[in-house]
Amino acid sequence: MVEEITDIHTLAEACHGDPYPLWAAQGFRKGGRAWSAGGAVAVAAPRACARDRIVLSGDHKGAAELAALALEEMGTGFRPQGDLALVRSVMRQLPWLRFTQAFGWMDTSEVPREAASGAEWLGEVEWPEVAELLTRANPDSYARVGMDGVSRWAGCRAGGALVAVAADAWSSPEVGFISGVGTDPALRGQGLGRKVCALVAGDLLETRPLVALLVDADNDPAIALYRRLGFTLRIVASCRVDAEGRPGAR
Repeated sequence: MVEEITDIHTLAEACHGDPYPLWAAQGFRKGGRAWSAGGAVAVAAPRACARDRIVLSGDHKGAAELAALALEEMGTGFRPQGDLALVRSVMRQLPWLRFTQAFGWMDTSEVPREAASGAEWLGEVEWPEVAELLTRANPDSYARVGMDGVSRWAGCRAGGALVAVAADAWSSPEVGFISGVGTDPALRGQGLGRKVCALVAGDLLETRPLVALLVDADNDPAIALYRRLGFTLRIVASCRVDAEGRPGAR
């Protein structure tokens, strides 16, 4: 039987503390919805990390049922996602879904605070510099200056110039979140990205048990950087509705 979940405590129990759906719920403050059925949960997260997501967790059969329900309730522009094996199973059960990509969810409960030496929080007057640096350092960043959900920016300077940034963005009350990481291409490999990420993560962990981020599954340098800060990697994936093959399509 499908039950809608409307509070974070019930969701935490239903997903056995899985941080991915707990983050996606965004504290039920931003129009998200959640359901449970057959040992699975689905959390519909509008514009979480700049995308409309349906985060799945738990039993594979129940997750497929909930994915279909969530897509009907929220719209076919949402993308079901979760652990790679779970997403592949859901796609076998719902053949009108198509694989989009695999990526990494990384989280940690502790970072070395000394790693943040040299990084600082930036004032809004400095945000135009952030935008300019991201254009060169990470033009595909989900987090952008002024975007809804992007709360604040940390940075490092060298010779007065802003050379590395990271954002506290789309953090939930249960899971802090880092996005918008970028380092001047001419200065990579010097630990600057590690400094700004350590500052953001450390501050978020003062009020939350976990901090997390998303990373491209093939971005080995970034994954190595986050691992040095104590993050662990979990391979997840997303899929989408095939407009030609979904039920009712003409």
